[in-house]
Amino acid sequence: MPYLDAALAFALTMLAVSTLVTQFVRFAQWCFSIRINVMNQMLLEYFQKELKPVVDREMNRLKDKVTDEIAEEIKKQSDKLGSTLPFSDEELKKLTDVSTDELIERLKRSEMGAKLFQTLGDTAKEVFDEFGKRYEVIGTKFTASFRENSRRWATGIALILAFALNIDSLFIANTYIKNEGMRQAVIAQKESLEEGYTTLADKLEQEQDKTEITKEEFEQAFSDTKTQLNIFTSAGFPIGPSYFPHACKNTPDAPDCKDRNNDNGIISWFFGCILTSLLAGLGGPFWYDVVSGISRTVQNVKGKQTQSSK
Repeated sequence: MPYLDAALAFALTMLAVSTLVTQFVRFAQWCFSIRINVMNQMLLEYFQKELKPVVDREMNRLKDKVTDEIAEEIKKQSDKLGSTLPFSDEELKKLTDVSTDELIERLKRSEMGAKLFQTLGDTAKEVFDEFGKRYEVIGTKFTASFRENSRRWATGIALILAFALNIDSLFIANTYIKNEGMRQAVIAQKESLEEGYTTLADKLEQEQDKTEITKEEFEQAFSDTKTQLNIFTSAGFPIGPSYFPHACKNTPDAPDCKDRNNDNGIISWFFGCILTSLLAGLGGPFWYDVVSGISRTVQNVKGKQTQSSK
């Protein structure tokens, strides 16, 4: 049980670190307008690289259903798509947070859309259906890319926090194994730590399609980050300036400093902080599942021990 409890305490610590990192990533993305820049890039790629091939492909498929005159007119529209966008820069900004259906409806109302309906009639609906499918495809690609970039941001921010807040994974794991009081103190906060993660996850779910925020929302995001940081630094984890090597500046005779204030201690601390960034980069969902899995295992083991003692 001590090792299971130590594993649970460690997973809870990583869940707390991941939640804090996610708050910083969320705040940084709003600060630098990363999401809206990604959406703008996606729209530009869609309009510049997807519309013309779709029109050309659909016209080739529909060549037996249209006259040569109509085909020639559509070809002109297709060539125009290859050199200009169907929306102005100002209109593009308004499209960053619309759904696929709304985007297609606006395409239908654009000059290009009107021309397609004028020349193709009801057959143009098939072209717009294909526009929608291609937009979903490119949206999926950019979503995956955005998540991958977010993971890189998370790993980088976690590395900064690990060194700044003295979050040494190797030392933390060793402390939980050896110090029962420390690991039980962390396990006692399991419910609140899980609630902090789920609350943030709900906010991220609500914000996933938002590209712009109000001043009040920005201030709230900043406040949430500060709150999470305060909770994290006061939760009683074996981290912070009271541990090696930060504490050794003021109290070089502290037991922790005497034991670790050597080359091996510095190397261990350095790689422990790097390991923290890599583990935190796995994300909150990963550590939430790990906590749930270990908790079930602990309950099963306790249940069997109870039955065997009867």
